[in-house]
Amino acid sequence: MEPTHRAVPGASDLSLNLVQWSQEGEPLLMLHGFGHSARVWDPMAKSLAAKYQCLALDLRGHGDSDYDPSFNYHHVMIGKDLISVLDHLEIPQATIVAHSTSGHALIGLAARFPDRLKRLVLVDAGAQLKGKGGGGGGDASFEPVFKRPEQYAKMLKMMYRRASMDTLETLAHHWLKQRDDGMWIPKLDPGFYKPKSKEDPKHKKDFDREAWAKKEEGKLWADVAKITCPTLVVRGAESKMLSEPTVQKMCEIMPNAEGAAVEGASHNIMIDNPAGMTDALNKYLL
Repeated sequence: MEPTHRAVPGASDLSLNLVQWSQEGEPLLMLHGFGHSARVWDPMAKSLAAKYQCLALDLRGHGDSDYDPSFNYHHVMIGKDLISVLDHLEIPQATIVAHSTSGHALIGLAARFPDRLKRLVLVDAGAQLKGKGGGGGGDASFEPVFKRPEQYAKMLKMMYRRASMDTLETLAHHWLKQRDDGMWIPKLDPGFYKPKSKEDPKHKKDFDREAWAKKEEGKLWADVAKITCPTLVVRGAESKMLSEPTVQKMCEIMPNAEGAAVEGASHNIMIDNPAGMTDALNKYLL
């Protein structure tokens, strides 16, 4: 089952790429994390498409969506993009599955626009940031270039050690684009590969990420307490990004929440163990 692709309007006049596996049923929209694309959800979508109108979005700056010329990739903008897409599709309420940074965006969105979510699935995303920044430039000083997608897949294997090469080779084809000279480069906004500007106060070398994370976590916990829709918090059993105590605390705070763990997976559950992630979604959604 090959999905269809189409352009939909996001916030701030950006065009976003929407991937759709099925046309009928209750709307189910899936959002990937940083550096990925909508096609990371392929195994799950194929399983859920029989019942749901399965959709996935390339975040701004990712996949086949537009780059943001102002380089505004904070999770607040993800939420604004999502509202724009739902309005364009005339979907008043949807079930949302969101991984990592998208999950952080959805925590805020669910707190502020509870009527837009029927159910929420947070995939290794919670009120815990581990000192990671959001929406800033990358640390690399060059943009990766490859002769063949298979080279990229081998590099991905060093990042996603639990994933199969078949999975990574498929993702490599979705995450790369070919230049006019025949070389392959990531679809990700190249701004993420540029050195941080010393003149930008948000990216100074003395930027206190721990202080930033503490402040942001406070906001996330405050928003978690406002979420009323049924929520599943899925954690990779080997994740270092989301702890089991954090999941337990979130489920205690939210009135209609439960937790689940996927074995054989770290933070990127749908890459490490696609079958396990699919099973977790099927048990909760179907």
